[in-house]
Amino acid sequence: MAKSDRRKKKAAAQSSSLTTTETNTTRRRSTRVPSTTPPSPSTSSLVSSSIVSRGNNNSAKKRNRSVSSPESSQRTTPDRRTSRRTSSSKKHDESSVSTATTATTNVTTPHKPKQRSSMGGGRRSSVTAVATVPVLSSRYLERHTGKNDLVRRLKNIVTSLSDDDTLDDATNTPEGSSSLDSLAALLVSNSYLTNRDKEIRLYTTVACMEMLYIYAPEPPYDPPEILQIFHQLITQISNLSHAVDTTNIHYASYVRLLERLATVKMGVILVELSRTYDDPRHNEMMECLCELIHTTLASVTHEHGSDVVGYAVQSVCAVLEEFDVGCVPGEVLDELLVCVAKGPILLVHPAILGRGSPKKSSGGSKGKAIKLQQVTNQSYYMSANILRKTESRVSTPVAALLNGVLNNDPLTTKHTSIICGSEEAAEDEEEITDTPLAIGTRAETKPDVYTVIYELHRVAPSILTTVIGNVTTHLSNPDVVKRLRVTKLLGRLFYSPAGNIMETFPGCYKGWLGRIHDADVGVRRVMVRCLISILNRGGSGYSRSTSNPNTSKKKRVVAGTEDPTIFNTTRSSLVHLCTRDPEASVRILAVHQICDSI
Repeated sequence: MAKSDRRKKKAAAQSSSLTTTETNTTRRRSTRVPSTTPPSPSTSSLVSSSIVSRGNNNSAKKRNRSVSSPESSQRTTPDRRTSRRTSSSKKHDESSVSTATTATTNVTTPHKPKQRSSMGGGRRSSVTAVATVPVLSSRYLERHTGKNDLVRRLKNIVTSLSDDDTLDDATNTPEGSSSLDSLAALLVSNSYLTNRDKEIRLYTTVACMEMLYIYAPEPPYDPPEILQIFHQLITQISNLSHAVDTTNIHYASYVRLLERLATVKMGVILVELSRTYDDPRHNEMMECLCELIHTTLASVTHEHGSDVVGYAVQSVCAVLEEFDVGCVPGEVLDELLVCVAKGPILLVHPAILGRGSPKKSSGGSKGKAIKLQQVTNQSYYMSANILRKTESRVSTPVAALLNGVLNNDPLTTKHTSIICGSEEAAEDEEEITDTPLAIGTRAETKPDVYTVIYELHRVAPSILTTVIGNVTTHLSNPDVVKRLRVTKLLGRLFYSPAGNIMETFPGCYKGWLGRIHDADVGVRRVMVRCLISILNRGGSGYSRSTSNPNTSKKKRVVAGTEDPTIFNTTRSSLVHLCTRDPEASVRILAVHQICDSI
C-alpha cells in the first residue's frame, strides 16, 4: 500500500508541474496572439496542447526573425485594452484548471524581458531622441511641430541663455560650443528673425541679444546680420510706446531688450562698424544708429517707470561715450537736439492719450474747439539728462553745429534737420510766448535753431559760450526776418529766469539794446515787450523802480544782476521808445506795457 501511495503522489506532482509549465506558456502566448477559444478542462489535453503550442511558437519566432514587415507587426501586436481583457480571462481559466488538479505546487515564474513591437518601439525611441537633444542647439529649434511649439522652444532657449549655470554646463565641451554656434547662426535666418508671426520675431530678437551678450566683445555675426538684428531690435523697442506696464503680455520682453541695450552697451557695435568709412555700409550703419537713438527716446513716455527711463538714458550715453571727445557726428547730436527743441510740455489731443474721443457736440456748440491736454515730454527730460552727463564730449560739436546752421554752412546743414527758419514761421515773430508745442502741428516740422538755442540755455547753458556771441553778430543782418528773430531770441534769453545770460555776456546785451533804433517797426515792438519783461523780472514793477531813484539794491535786480549801470541803461531804453520813437504805434504799445506792469 505504501508503494502505491508513493506512485500516486509522484504522478500528481508530475501533473502539477506540467500544468504550471502550460500556464506560463499560455501567459506568454496571450501577450502576443489573443485567443478566444476556451481551454479544455482535461489535464491530458492541456499537456498535449502546451507541447504543440510551444513548438509552433518556436517556429514562428524563427520566421519572424528572418522576415519582418509592418503589416505582420501590426497583426501580431494586440491593442493594450484587448490584451488586458484576454490576459485576465486566461488567468481566470487557469485558476479553475489549477483548482481541479489533485495537488498544487508553488513555482516561481522566471523574469521575462518585455518584448516591444515595431510600432511601439519606434514611438518610444522618437520621444527619447527629442529629450536628449540639448536645448542650446539648432536641432532642438528645428524640431518644432508648429507655431506654439516654436514659441515655447524659443522661450526655453532664452531662459537657458540667461542662466549662467545652464550655459556653463552646455558649453563646457567642444560639442556644446559647436551646438551654440549652430544655434546662433540659425537664429538670424529669415525663418526666425523676420518671421511673419510677431511672437516668433520678438523671442528670436531676445535670443539674438543674449547671443551678443555671451559672445561679447566679438559678435558671432557679420555686419549684414548685425544690421538685420538691430533693425528688428528697433521695431521691438518701438512697441514700448503703447506698452507702459505689465498689463501688456510682452512688456517684460520689451524692457528686457532695453535693459540689455543699456547694461551690455550693444549700441557700441554700431559705433565701431560706422567708423569704417571705406565700407560701403558706413552710411547704412550710421542711419541705423540714429534710428536706434530716435526710437529709444521717442518710445519711452511719462507713463513708464523710472527703471525704463534709466535704461533709455544709459543706452544713449553709452553710444556717445564711445566717440572721441569733440568728434560726435552731427547726425547723432541732431536726434538729441530735436527732442530738446520740443520743450518740456506738449499739448496732446485726448484721443491720442487713450482717454477716448471727445463727445459729439450738439447743434448749439457745433463749432466749439477741442481742448488739448498738457503732458510731460519725457524725451525732452531724457535728452537734457544725456547732454548734462556727456557735456564734456558734446559741448564743442553741439556749438559747432548750431553756429554752422546760423551761418548757413552747407557742410553742417547737410547732416542735420535743424533749420535757420522759414518765411511761414515769421508771421508771429513779434509775439513772445512760451506756449507748449501741440502734437500734430509744429511738432512734425523741422526744429528751428533759435528754439534749440533757447531750450539749451535751460539744459546746459555752458554749451552756448560761443553761440551767444555768434547770434549777436546777426543783429545787424540786412535780412529783416532774421534780424527780428535774433532780437526776439536774445531778449528771451536776457529776461529768462533759467540763466544769467545778461551778466555773463554784457557786451551782447549792450549790442542788443541798440535795436531800439532799428529801422523796422516790428523789431522795435519786440524791444518794448522784452524791456518790460527784463524790468519786471527783477521783482519790482517799472513804476516803483523809476519813481524812487533811491530804491534799494534788492529791488533794483534786473535779470539776476545788481549792476546799476545795466538797470539804468534798460530803463532809459524803454523811456526812449515810449517818448521819442517816430512810430505812434510803438509809443502807444510802450505806454500800455508800462501801465500793465504797474
